[in-house]
Amino acid sequence: MKRPPLTLVLAAIGVLLVVVSYWKLVHRPSFEPQMTNEPPADSVAVLSGGQQQPTPTPESSGQPVALSTAPPENEAASLDSMTKALIEFTRPERAMDELLRFLQDSKQEPFVSVSKSVETGDLSIVRTKSPFPGTRYFHAQYFSGAGENYVQHMSFEFRPGAQAFQDAMAAVQKNYSGLGKPEIQNKDFVQWDLGNGGVIWIKRMGAADLKDDPFNAYTKDDLGTVRVAFELKPEADDEDHH
Repeated sequence: MKRPPLTLVLAAIGVLLVVVSYWKLVHRPSFEPQMTNEPPADSVAVLSGGQQQPTPTPESSGQPVALSTAPPENEAASLDSMTKALIEFTRPERAMDELLRFLQDSKQEPFVSVSKSVETGDLSIVRTKSPFPGTRYFHAQYFSGAGENYVQHMSFEFRPGAQAFQDAMAAVQKNYSGLGKPEIQNKDFVQWDLGNGGVIWIKRMGAADLKDDPFNAYTKDDLGTVRVAFELKPEADDEDHH
């Protein structure tokens, strides 16, 4: 199946902006923990306890890696947990339902907005109401159609701090075995090419990045927020998905 052109992808995303813009106006989450409802008792490929599991690697056999859903003890643990989740659930073997189950079992209260299009297929955006302490604005985009369902983007944000950018880099390098050297790196941005049509990048956000964001609400206190993201390259997004 050919990927929809990037212009049509952006048009599909635009359909959701009104709904999400309203949401961000009335729900601007802080980086503080929030109370949530109890998650479902059952789970798929996740643990309800705090047992540590092997970290996922690009060379993995395709078997699901079990992630802990226990509440993080501190912000560093939150960063580590969400980095592991981003790496695991952007693997092509993983489905959106599995991501949703992890977010539910970890009490992050996920919700999904869906835009349907004959030209581009369905665009589903996953967000959370109760992020882990120190994190915010989890965002995942999935496209589906003609029997395909794939993740195009997944990201979350980490609290500003003197070492926040370096801590995020260390978390990615620790949990993504064999990542190699970055293809782009400066004091505020780093990006790794995964070699499979995707990239992982980390950005320390400045004033321009916080202005007029279509999905998220910010104030001047958010300067220095760190975003960790996976994305398909535009050229890969237009190619057949294998």
